[in-house]
Amino acid sequence: MDGRLLRLVLLAGLTCGAVGCRTAKDQKMPAGTLPKSGEHAGWMGRGNAQQFGPPKEEVVERAPRGKPGQALKPETEAAFADTEVEAAFSEGRTAVESDSLVDSARQRYQKALKADPKNVAALAGLARLYSKIGDRERAAQIYTEALKLNPKNHELAFKMAGMYAKGEEWQPACDACKIAITIDPENRTYHKTLGYCAARAGQWDVAFEALMRIMPEPEARYFLGRVLIDADRVPEGRQQLDMALRKDPQHAASAELLAELDAPMTPPTVIPQPAPIHQAGFR
Repeated sequence: MDGRLLRLVLLAGLTCGAVGCRTAKDQKMPAGTLPKSGEHAGWMGRGNAQQFGPPKEEVVERAPRGKPGQALKPETEAAFADTEVEAAFSEGRTAVESDSLVDSARQRYQKALKADPKNVAALAGLARLYSKIGDRERAAQIYTEALKLNPKNHELAFKMAGMYAKGEEWQPACDACKIAITIDPENRTYHKTLGYCAARAGQWDVAFEALMRIMPEPEARYFLGRVLIDADRVPEGRQQLDMALRKDPQHAASAELLAELDAPMTPPTVIPQPAPIHQAGFR
């Protein structure tokens, strides 16, 4: 009995000691403080969770968004407006849809210009919009105002020249090209466009001078001849091609074009129609 009693006393003492140690350890932790990783077994005795209960889902950080109601940048407004202009004049649009897109684009351009009156993208886009709807007078006013606000922007002047050229207003197109060349004197495209517009306007000296700045004389003569022939001014075009060959007898492009002009015209081929088929019957 004494031995059995002694074992019970020892077992009770070990149990109380273990409970006491845990209680002491728990008392050192301030209230509301979670145990560190590894201090307990975690959720249901598995893993090293940092708190009791199921593990939390992983937090995914998202890119910050703009504040609600925050205005777009003028460049962004102009880009959206450009897209609406393209959509307005695409195939399959009804008149109502086209007008709605045009109005929306106009308002976007004007909103961008209200935030930045010198914004080149919005000014050029608004001028292009008016040009597309046939109001070239207002488009020209916008281009002129844009150049006053941005006097070093040669692209605005060239876009204005393109607008006039599309309407076959050759003299204003030449003037706009000259403005672009004044700002960017080495631009080959501007000189070539001036040569084309001046030729269409009948200003041969201006056209030839502009072309000679960027190409040899035979090439300039050929260019003028091609423009004149395309404009149904064949005699003047032939004269320019002849002058190109005098300068360079080996100029292949001029020789080929003259050969095409001198070739006899082949009458159109007449395809015989099959004889009508008469339905036969039996009596």
